Amino acid sequence: MSFEKVRGLNGDSEKEIGELIKKYDRDPSLHNGRSLSKRLLRGLYSLTMYRENEWLDEIDSQSKVTSIYFPLLSEQINTLVSVISDKDEPDKLFKSDSSKLYRFILINSAMTIINIREEKQYIPQVSEWIYNEFISGKIPDVSQQKIEEAIEKRQSDVIPMTFIAKIGSCCIGTISLFKNDLHERTDLSPWLAALYVSKEWRGIGLGTLLIECIERITVKAGYNKLYLRTEEAAEYYSKLCWTQIDSLVDEYGQGVKVFGKELKGIHQKIYHNHNLNLKGSCSRRDAVRAVISQNNKYLLIYSSQKGDYKFPGGGVEPGESFNQALEREVLEESGYRITEIGTQIALISEFSESREEELDYFQMDSHYFHCTIDLGEKLELNLDKYELDLNFEPLWISLEEAISANKKVMNGRAESPSWTERETFFLEYLTKSD
Repeated sequence: MSFEKVRGLNGDSEKEIGELIKKYDRDPSLHNGRSLSKRLLRGLYSLTMYRENEWLDEIDSQSKVTSIYFPLLSEQINTLVSVISDKDEPDKLFKSDSSKLYRFILINSAMTIINIREEKQYIPQVSEWIYNEFISGKIPDVSQQKIEEAIEKRQSDVIPMTFIAKIGSCCIGTISLFKNDLHERTDLSPWLAALYVSKEWRGIGLGTLLIECIERITVKAGYNKLYLRTEEAAEYYSKLCWTQIDSLVDEYGQGVKVFGKELKGIHQKIYHNHNLNLKGSCSRRDAVRAVISQNNKYLLIYSSQKGDYKFPGGGVEPGESFNQALEREVLEESGYRITEIGTQIALISEFSESREEELDYFQMDSHYFHCTIDLGEKLELNLDKYELDLNFEPLWISLEEAISANKKVMNGRAESPSWTERETFFLEYLTKSD
């Protein structure tokens, strides 16, 4: 189907384009359920919201993104949608157009980042990249074969780990997580290492996506700090909010700058209304949400009345700490007592209309934390009236099952709960971190 028939645009309005692409993405009758088409359209949608993606600065400048992208929408969108609607082969897609913008859309839609243990055939290529970029002429007595052997021995869930970015059968980048990457600073751990992006895929944010992947993996492994060494890319990492903590000469005579970063997970913004005056006055509330897993299943709160899943948690009461609120909410909604509160994984900020007429908008900040519970004792639930009306009950369920149920609710005729979009986003985020 022609995108022109779907969009009915009166102009290249950012909000209008974003909403219509979102509508196209969610309506199976318009794309026949082709998963790749849907992901590519999400890539287009994410680009319309470029102001929320700081890493887009890597495409020269935000002004250049504007001047390139909106003419593309008005003149070439039908051609692009026709291509992605007719083909499900990622290899064919990125070979059909080599433009920088098109590759940007692809890495935000058709790309996957996986542990190299899942696709071991890429080990020789990744080893060659690492050897040529970081070893050859710099570190003696280390051959490409030794690097291959080291990667071959790595496990899927134990540091050191190596990840690759791929579209279809094409590997386009790699990154690793080491216990240590500098003999002179064995007091620091873990380390981001061996970041490499294939030359034709540089300058469109892929390096940042690989770094964010390692940051998520590091947080999931229970660390709240991450380190790296660099000889030439200090400015690049400074722009990504890394802080230089040391400067030294390593055992091979190379000048090295050491950077560190405090990890608090991702920060995502969700706008329930795009016409809000965000420069005006607002009311704001913090909420906490517990991420509790066991045997690849998560403890979620299910509403049999609506059919959706959410993480246990809720608003922080006046005078309550985050930890106190987590312990109270989890006990009330699930009957389990928290035994340990770990690192914060994510902060999701939601913006919506304020119920108070004198205020311009309402902001809810949801903080997600790793938690463990005492499975030996389960108490009675203590639910609020609205929670009773929604028939809340705690269930152990896989991420995929919860995502499927939530999307069914969101795409249904009845109005979905206000939190379903947020919770579905975070559920999908967790699948990418696994």
